[in-house]
Amino acid sequence: MEVKKILCAVDLEDTITPSVDYAKMMADLSGASVVVAYVIPAHTPYEDVYLSINHHPNEVDQPNETVQKSMNAFLVEKFAGMDVTGVILVGRPSEELVKLAEEKGADLIVMGTHGRAGFDRLLFGSVAHEVVRAAPCPVMTIRPEKPKDAAQ
Repeated sequence: MEVKKILCAVDLEDTITPSVDYAKMMADLSGASVVVAYVIPAHTPYEDVYLSINHHPNEVDQPNETVQKSMNAFLVEKFAGMDVTGVILVGRPSEELVKLAEEKGADLIVMGTHGRAGFDRLLFGSVAHEVVRAAPCPVMTIRPEKPKDAAQ
């Protein structure tokens, strides 16, 4: 199997993005191009749980200049010198990522998980779980790292 295009799902609000390192590594090993996707959750009463207090209504309804600048800065900082494209989508994250993977012909999706369990997972669902179930290609999920001083 040849990997020519990697879809790397990111959250521009997260300061720690372990999926980026894996996407870069896979791209370096395979010579693949990378599509970096950020999904702004659609503004519906049922999806408000995804929104942070930093979102402004115009950022949710339609990507604005601020979000585009954040994406551009992210690409320069994290993917300098690589064949990379940034995409900003609005909608239900799992559905938008699966659609984008199909449209772009992704050979691999690399994404992080938030490591939620129990009631949090039941309440918030799992974007990664939904993508794994519906994706047209393999999905590599990256768990957040535990702090080094955390109990084992």
